[in-house]
Amino acid sequence: MKIAKSIINLLLSCSILAGNVSIGLSAKENEDVMVKDVIVSQEEYIQAISKYENLPYKGAEEEIRLDRIQARVDPESVVTVLRSVTRKVNSSSYLRCTAYLDVVRDNLTNRYIEIIAVKAPNVDLAGPCTDSAMSGSCSSSCSGTSATVYCNGSITYTISTSASIGTDILGVQVGVTVGGNTIYRYPVSTTFVFTV
Repeated sequence: MKIAKSIINLLLSCSILAGNVSIGLSAKENEDVMVKDVIVSQEEYIQAISKYENLPYKGAEEEIRLDRIQARVDPESVVTVLRSVTRKVNSSSYLRCTAYLDVVRDNLTNRYIEIIAVKAPNVDLAGPCTDSAMSGSCSSSCSGTSATVYCNGSITYTISTSASIGTDILGVQVGVTVGGNTIYRYPVSTTFVFTV
């Protein structure tokens, strides 16, 4: 009986250790990419599309309505999510892509099952920088359970003189602000894939 208990305890210890190792490996594989979802109200979504596409409020509302009609889904099953994907590019900076996703949610399980629209994609730089803005093109496509945001251009950002010490600088210096902070431009040509 003692031998059987010892063997069971040994097997349990091994399975717990194996579980911890696989969790650690999984976390290590994804430590450079972070995903954050926030469900947004219809009002916030319409205002964001209106601002991004330079449309009047009613025009943005109509565009969203037409997207949902074209997708042939029950409007009550559609949820709008503001997704932010952040990818580490060096020791101190992250490339961040945000987009509004219209997703179909299974009302029984609350799982997202399909992406029907990607709106207002934006790419910027996060970290010790300020005033980060991308110029160039940012487009998107969606197909079933995945969506892709394509960005091609450059990000202009500012680093204060006090923060620049010990910071890995991306791109090239293009100027200096009145306060003495340095302006950099970082070329970007990448894709972000969103899945449900």
